[in-house]
Amino acid sequence: MAADGAAAYLLGEGWVPDIVVTDGDGPLQAIEEAASLGSVTVLYFHGDNYRLASWLARRLRPLVVSTQCVPPLYLHGAMGVEVLPATGFTDGDRAAWLAACCGASRLLLLGMDTRGPSLAGTKPWLRRDAEPGSSKRAKLSIAERLLAPLMLLGAELP
Repeated sequence: MAADGAAAYLLGEGWVPDIVVTDGDGPLQAIEEAASLGSVTVLYFHGDNYRLASWLARRLRPLVVSTQCVPPLYLHGAMGVEVLPATGFTDGDRAAWLAACCGASRLLLLGMDTRGPSLAGTKPWLRRDAEPGSSKRAKLSIAERLLAPLMLLGAELP
C-alpha cells in the first residue's frame, strides 16, 4: 500500500503496490501505471481537487473513492465504485491508517517526513526543491498527530 509519490518510487524499483492512495496531485503517470498493473486506487475527493479527482475517477479501475465532500453522482452505484468515508489528512497518513485497518503487521512509512524543511519529491510539478508554506506545514502537523497512535504501535519513519 502506498501514497502516490511512494508508488512512483516502488514502480521504479519493480514493485507494484496492491493499493495506491491519492488525491490526484501526485505523479499521474505512476498512478495510471499502477492501476494498469492491477493496483486498486483509493481516490480522495476533498473539495478543491474535485475536477481532477473526477477526471481520474473516470480513468482508473479498480477504484475506491474516499471523500470529505459529496462525490460526483455518476460514482454512486452506476460504475460499481465503492465510496468510503473520509480518512486521514494526507495521502501518507490515509495509506498508513488504511494499511493498519487492513491488518498490516508492520508499517514502514517511506518518504513520510512531517517535519522536513523541503517538499523534495512530493509534487511532480516542482522543478526544484521548495520550502513548505504555512498551509502545507499545518497539514503536515495534523498528519503527524494522526500518525502518532500508529507510531506507538510500532510504525517506523525511516
